[in-house]
Amino acid sequence: MKKKYLGLFVLGMCLSLTGCKKTPASSSSEGPIIDLDYDASDIWRMLNDVASGGNYTLEYQYSNQTYHEFYTPNYAYFEGSKMGYVGLPDYQNQTEKLFYKCVIKNGNVEIYQALGYRESEHVKDYTPIRSHTGLDYMYLLVSGLADVGLEDIQYYQRGYYTENIDLITILANAMGYGDSANLIGKITFEVIDDSLRFVFYPNFLEGYEVIDGVSGTFKDIGSTRYEILENFLSAFEFPINTMSTSMIEDFTSERVSLNAKVTRIWSHKETDELEDTEYDFSLNKAYLSTYYGTSSYEKLQYPVQKCYEKGQNGNAYLTYIDVQNRVKKVDTGTPYQELFTSPKTYFEPLAFWPTAQENVYRYYGYNARWLVESLAHYDLGVTESVEVTVKDGKVHKILAKTPVYYDSYGHTYYTQAAIEVVPTRLFSDLQPFVASDKQNEIVAIFTLLDGSTKFKATMITNGNREHAKTIRVVDNILLMEENGYDTSQGAGSTMVKSYYGYEKTAEGVVPFKVKLTEDDAGNITGQAQASDDLIANGTFKDLIGMVAAPEIFEKDAMGNIVARSMVGKLGEGVFCGQYRDYIVPQSFRLETDAEGIPLSITYNFEIGDGFTLGEETIEFSEWGSATLPTHIDFENIGLWNAPTNWKEEFAPELYEEVVNMFGEEYVLEIPYIFSRELYGSWFLNNTSVDGYSYIHFISMKDGLKDDVYPNYAMAYAAYLEELGYVD
Repeated sequence: MKKKYLGLFVLGMCLSLTGCKKTPASSSSEGPIIDLDYDASDIWRMLNDVASGGNYTLEYQYSNQTYHEFYTPNYAYFEGSKMGYVGLPDYQNQTEKLFYKCVIKNGNVEIYQALGYRESEHVKDYTPIRSHTGLDYMYLLVSGLADVGLEDIQYYQRGYYTENIDLITILANAMGYGDSANLIGKITFEVIDDSLRFVFYPNFLEGYEVIDGVSGTFKDIGSTRYEILENFLSAFEFPINTMSTSMIEDFTSERVSLNAKVTRIWSHKETDELEDTEYDFSLNKAYLSTYYGTSSYEKLQYPVQKCYEKGQNGNAYLTYIDVQNRVKKVDTGTPYQELFTSPKTYFEPLAFWPTAQENVYRYYGYNARWLVESLAHYDLGVTESVEVTVKDGKVHKILAKTPVYYDSYGHTYYTQAAIEVVPTRLFSDLQPFVASDKQNEIVAIFTLLDGSTKFKATMITNGNREHAKTIRVVDNILLMEENGYDTSQGAGSTMVKSYYGYEKTAEGVVPFKVKLTEDDAGNITGQAQASDDLIANGTFKDLIGMVAAPEIFEKDAMGNIVARSMVGKLGEGVFCGQYRDYIVPQSFRLETDAEGIPLSITYNFEIGDGFTLGEETIEFSEWGSATLPTHIDFENIGLWNAPTNWKEEFAPELYEEVVNMFGEEYVLEIPYIFSRELYGSWFLNNTSVDGYSYIHFISMKDGLKDDVYPNYAMAYAAYLEELGYVD
């Protein structure tokens, strides 16, 4: 069944329409072939009565069952979804009206939150709906937004129809088929007694089956009543025992501390723990300590700690201790009050009405979504219910839930936020750390990772050893070995190894790559060759990355070296893998044996505020005895010179491919400009159009600034003109 749900919408955005309503006029068309006791003007009048009066019943069929939707200026009720809305006094000003969602169960009316809409995506707060015209799609016909007139009701041999896109869209939305309005070619009309029946006819675009044969009937126009809601309205009395301002004093003060746990409750499996946060808010500073979790990865064992302060420009500044033990403040570019809204903004006492449970109140305002976000610092999205528990005269707990949804397999779930008010935590200004009493031990361990000692390190992401990366430090060579699939082989691709690294010299370090070759017998040999400029005064310690100040670490009860609280961007200063930019600093653990020799480093990573979670492990071995692969020659690495033509720029296999296509003489004549940013990342895209072959040399290098490609293109074009080329 095509269910209809109460939504939050903006009338001005429902249709992309312009112009004014046309003045109704008599149809100039010929009369229908069959005799009818009505004409186009009768249909037009009935549509206007429905749209302008807001009082009608919409009847439709689904799966051989008849359903009704009852509309009046004071309420509406939908039999299919067993919900509706009703106009009641505004909780802030009872002389005004708000429309509230309602559900009818066993003949009893249950009221939910007031309805509202966002005027644009740039406006956060909802605007309340105070008139039924903001909820009834049919009102669009007479609101001035639709370009529809009597002349759009046309005749055919058996009756009347319309092909007007505005009227089609309005009726499609009224029936709950707004997303499929583009599949409707026309709508036919038939007057039956005092009712108006309409039928959707498809335009036979793909997916037309969704609306094929869908029909509805407007009945009881101007006389619709739904007795259950009529009786409810006549007996309704506004609650007098709402929450008092004293109950929310904690939220109106300058500081409040909360614990918020967000979970997803499934019908078919265990609950997913999405976030567990300690949240401290003041007018100028906010502190969050969050344990993230997702359905694909268990909850992080260690919290992501963040501190924000309000700067003089009003923006929120991310504040942390960096890897050099300095207080760092980074402007987020977002106003502090936008990132951290004071809970008192949405904690309106009059919006909380008592429930049957003692000391439990339910929220009936129209900003539930933002109330929950201000408390949990998590956006639940559409929020169906918010209930608060009062203890000792003060708000103690808040429980918020979303509606129940279905996943792609038909399983149901909803998300909830359980928030608890806790004693105010005191947080002071961040200061650089003073060295711990274990600092000498920490320095001695870090010295083993400065590249002066032989060792082997195996880097494993999420337990996947097949794709592990290996690092070897042996004398003057730091070698990286990576495993990956040769995608050129297609579905049957095999795992291949690639090698690159650095050679230590008196002047610094020389980057190199290893060129592998295979002879007829299948034997593989490699030659290390310089691949980039000398890094003057560079060291293996810099490359390995263990350059963080020892003061930002301490030893835990197990003897592991761990990062201290509020250290941020730890990946900038420690030995780590491909997720160095996303390390959860407080998860960093460097384990040693009894002699202080490193055994492993482990840490969690999180990307996008808990969107992607994982764990990396670095296992150390072969201390003092690590060796290099014997099939690779490291004796003739040499120095690197920038390429001067495409032969020197291209990888050998790419150059061979281009030469086979166009000949070496032609390829060597193609003008070349060296680019440091794009060096070593080119590949070939060859196309043929109208008998001409085009070579596209394309770079897919990651992490480039947006201006690299256009700047290179402009420089290349200028170089072509300099050489005498013309367009």
